[in-house]
Amino acid sequence: MAIEWAKVEEKPDKSVKVVGRYLLDTRKRIETLEAELEKTKGEKEQTEAKLSSAELRIETLNAELEDKINKNKELEEDLGSNKNLLSNVRDELEEVKGKLATTEENLKAKESEVTSLEADGENLSNAISEKDQEVSDLTTKLEEANAKSAELETKISDLEEKAKKLEVAETRVTELEKIAGESESLSSAVEEKDSKISELESKLASLENMTEQLSERDNTISELNAKLEEAENRINELGQELEKLKPPEEEIVAATPSTGKTVTTTIPWGASGIYACPRCSSKRLKQEKDRTKILYMAAGAPVYATKFKCMNCGNEWKK
Repeated sequence: MAIEWAKVEEKPDKSVKVVGRYLLDTRKRIETLEAELEKTKGEKEQTEAKLSSAELRIETLNAELEDKINKNKELEEDLGSNKNLLSNVRDELEEVKGKLATTEENLKAKESEVTSLEADGENLSNAISEKDQEVSDLTTKLEEANAKSAELETKISDLEEKAKKLEVAETRVTELEKIAGESESLSSAVEEKDSKISELESKLASLENMTEQLSERDNTISELNAKLEEAENRINELGQELEKLKPPEEEIVAATPSTGKTVTTTIPWGASGIYACPRCSSKRLKQEKDRTKILYMAAGAPVYATKFKCMNCGNEWKK
């Protein structure tokens, strides 16, 4: 039973009775078509891949073709330059051939010159042989002169030995003369030493007198030392009494280094009676005029009070 497709198209929502065999055949066809469709898709994909690879290959071939075309152009340019170079080489070869011909002509001229020089060389060899003969003659004469020179040198050496002996004799005579002069000077020196010895004896006597005087003075010095010890003892006693009689400590007004305010402090009085700085206790002090305090007027001139200044730290304070 076939499907009435016209009715189905008129009423697509209405159910249609279909024979089961037809449905099975239809399903089989659908499966077959689906399989063919899948196969076709695979073939399509393979074809597309082959197409893309073919396009890539075509692009590669086109690039290679362009490279070959460019290389062909370069080769053509190189060929043209090589042709020009070949023509230049041919021209240079022609020039070299011309120079070679000129050189051959010059060589022939030089050969003729060499021939003439060989003839001159024979003449020179003859002249050299003559000069060699002259040299041999001169050598013989030189040997004779050397023999005579040796004889003269022997005579000169003998004369030099005699001159040396004469010099030795003269030196000996000079030494003897010096010895004679020295003996005379020694005798005069002995006389001078005798006179000096007599002078020394007189000085020795005077020294003995001076020694006696020194012993007397030593006694006097010992007496003076005893008196000096007594005086030192007396000075020590007076120092002790002075220590007892020293004045009391004196109060002064001074500025403190931190605040600058004036404070009353006591000046320490040492054993020697010297004031000390209230800040650093230094005894290197200096008295100055306190121009801020006038004590009185004398003949129209002011008389100022006295202040102290430390030479160590620069502190100032009033008396």
